[in-house]
Amino acid sequence: MARKVYRVVPKSGDWDVTHKGQVLSHHLLKSNAVEAGTKVAKAHLPSQLVIHRENGTIEKEYTYGAAQGLTSPTTRTTPLAPAWSLSFCKLTAPRKARLDLEVLDPLISKIQQVLNAWIGA
Repeated sequence: MARKVYRVVPKSGDWDVTHKGQVLSHHLLKSNAVEAGTKVAKAHLPSQLVIHRENGTIEKEYTYGAAQGLTSPTTRTTPLAPAWSLSFCKLTAPRKARLDLEVLDPLISKIQQVLNAWIGA
């Protein structure tokens, strides 16, 4: 049985869960899309969930169920390229919060769109 591949992909500042190019669900936050993608992938074994970054490159891959000798779950993480990419920012000093620009940038963009539409710009 062939492994089914599900993807979490960026779509106009939001996130879609897709299978064979068809949108299965649409989400405002990447974390919600990853959660939905994980549920659908685990429900249709053997499967793989491929999570993309906002720039379209692959961030992580999860494999569920036995297919072609793989066991469940297998995780592969692809590092950011280039290393100085600002898709997210972690403040690692003690007592400093993590600033996740992957979540903030789409929200700021949406707010700007609404404000521009409201003022007629």
